[in-house]
Amino acid sequence: MRILVTGGTGFVGSKLVESLFRKGHEITIITRNARRAQKRLGFPVQFIEGNLVEETIDELTQINFDAVVNLAGENIGEGKWTDEEKKKIKKSRVNLTKNLVSSLNHASLKTFIQASAIGFYRDSVSDEWLDEETEKADFFLADICNEWESEALKLPSSVRVVIPRIGVILGHDGALMSKLIPLYRSGFGGKLSDGQQWMSWVHVEDVVRFIEFSLNSQKVRGFVNLTAPNPVQNHEFNKVLAKFTQRPALFTVPEFALKLTMGEKAYLALSNQRISTKAEKEFDFKFNYPSIESACAEVCNFEKLYGENSEGFHYRLRKSMFLPSPIEHVYDFFARPANLKKVAPSNLKLELIKSSDERLTKNSTFTFKMIKFGVPVRISSKVCDIAENEFFADVQTSGPFQTWLHSHLFYEVEGGTIVVDDLKYRLPFGLLGDMASSKANKDVEDMFKHRMQSIREYFGESK
Repeated sequence: MRILVTGGTGFVGSKLVESLFRKGHEITIITRNARRAQKRLGFPVQFIEGNLVEETIDELTQINFDAVVNLAGENIGEGKWTDEEKKKIKKSRVNLTKNLVSSLNHASLKTFIQASAIGFYRDSVSDEWLDEETEKADFFLADICNEWESEALKLPSSVRVVIPRIGVILGHDGALMSKLIPLYRSGFGGKLSDGQQWMSWVHVEDVVRFIEFSLNSQKVRGFVNLTAPNPVQNHEFNKVLAKFTQRPALFTVPEFALKLTMGEKAYLALSNQRISTKAEKEFDFKFNYPSIESACAEVCNFEKLYGENSEGFHYRLRKSMFLPSPIEHVYDFFARPANLKKVAPSNLKLELIKSSDERLTKNSTFTFKMIKFGVPVRISSKVCDIAENEFFADVQTSGPFQTWLHSHLFYEVEGGTIVVDDLKYRLPFGLLGDMASSKANKDVEDMFKHRMQSIREYFGESK
């Protein structure tokens, strides 16, 4: 399928693009800066430069797209809602969608998926359920959602239009949780106001899955609330998040303080929306994360080390890259511990001290030595799970981290291989370690950025 994506480098969009690319679809992304977008995504997809907020893009009329997924829009959670910021938020959605619809070759287009938000709806009265037929609110965000959706509905009737109204998105690496989790891990978590307000949420993985589901299912059309089937009140969300961050969350932020510090944007914290969805009942879509417990457990990386008795993880780093080489060659490179020295930063002075196997198998062990802050550090690891040309995972058995699980996943795609590094770890020293985590986390991220660039260069990819 030939698919055009706007917002393809964002929190949801980047995950969608990776998933669609892995499945063999031909992806084109509209971006203001193709070089920056290519560097961020790392996949050989097509890019078209342009600013749809300000103008149409004539080049789009020459391409026969099967589907469009429109995810673009300014982040409503950043900054204060000044009059100028409101104009930017509106233009980034309404103007962009208007220009996008005008730019497309409608003759070839079969499906148009237009993101929207549950900000369209009024608040629930007490514990009232709101559904896709509930009336629009009289509020800034509701007006924007209405205009945003209306531009997509101007498409010809031959185009199947799907408008998911998305709830609060939960994921470990962006949006709300990237702000909340560090607060909770540092012991500053708590409920907002009296905690009675309903929160309708959805895991980011289910957002991506529903968009893909909608691309392939002809029966999905019109407005669909994209929220998990079990919304929660804020006090319950606070309790569950405290459980999975393993910290008490005893604070209460009073309503006046939220309004004083956030202004009109305090609506995002205080709105009371108990949303139901027809995604399951009418379209047979199954949520992977139907409960707040299952979602927070994944987002907070709360799992055991392949059945071992451990305290789980606190931090996660997931990086993907495309390498223009067959999967057998790529896997073989990663499966040899001695190759790690070739891609490690030179200032670490990394050395392989010992390895039970030249090429990794189940239960292989290996030990590295490196220099950090002038101090020699040894890290010993063991392969806990492995499947040839598919994945392997190693856990730290001794070293500077309290827990460390590094999974390597390999996907064969046209022209090469996608490699995913999925790292989960926990810092030492408990609460003190978490309160000083920003420097340690940045060091880990910088190390992996260097590693990815070195691996790309090794396989002939210099971008």
